[in-house]
Order: sequence, then C-alpha cells, then structure tokens
Amino acid sequence: MDNPPNNERPLALALILCDQIITEAGTFKKSLIGAFNSVMAERLPVIYPHMAVYASLTNGQGNTDAKLRCVSMEAADGLERTLWEVNAPIAFANPNQVVELCFDLNRITFDTPGLHSLELYCADELLMERRFHVNIASPQK
Repeated sequence: MDNPPNNERPLALALILCDQIITEAGTFKKSLIGAFNSVMAERLPVIYPHMAVYASLTNGQGNTDAKLRCVSMEAADGLERTLWEVNAPIAFANPNQVVELCFDLNRITFDTPGLHSLELYCADELLMERRFHVNIASPQK
C-alpha cells in the first residue's frame, strides 16, 4: 500500500471491544452490541467464541495498511507476547474523512490471566492502545 503523501499521521478516534457490530443497511450506521472491558473465563486456556473490535480513524491521506494486534502483558517470563494480529487496508479519500473498521474475531485463545492490550497501528505506527483484563471467574457458592 502507498504511504500517506503528507507528514500527518492518521488519528485514532475510537477502539472498542464488543460482542457484535451491526451495520444498518442504507445508512451504514454502526450499532455496537455488548461492549465490554474484560474477558471472563472459568479456567484457562479459554477459547473465546466471538468478539468484535470497532476502530475509527481520521486525518489520513491515500491508501495505507492498518493492523490490530493483541498482546498479553503478563506472560510468565515478564515479557509482552503477541497473541494474534489482523491486517486491513484503508483508503482515505481526504483527511477529513472518518474511516470505520470492524474486526470480527472468532475462536480467540487466551491462556494467560491479567492485563492484555489491543494495539491499533497504521503504516506500522502505533495510533491507539486499548487495555483489558482476562479474569478467571470465582466459583459460585
């Protein structure tokens, strides 16, 4: 993909975790269903069946690549560990355009509890980070 022709970088406006994103026919409005801040599991590793990530960007020019990366920040060795990443091409018609990205993610495995991070990159530059926790649910008494 082409790099933007100016020195400005795209700006991330939003990065939201949810269960589902519905795009309305005709208006293309997005409904974010079941926004959440943590993943609950009975035990680890857990395969999370489905999650969606909504991202919104502006201030870009031309064609570029976006990348969404998930990082476990509490690996046993104390180092960050990339769990997965997905790429998406973006085309900005002009810097005032708002581009919305919807990532549908299926069967995501989490094997470490604690702090995790979603990182949104554009042209290999970090634009926004969204932290969330993976928690083990307490047994019901």
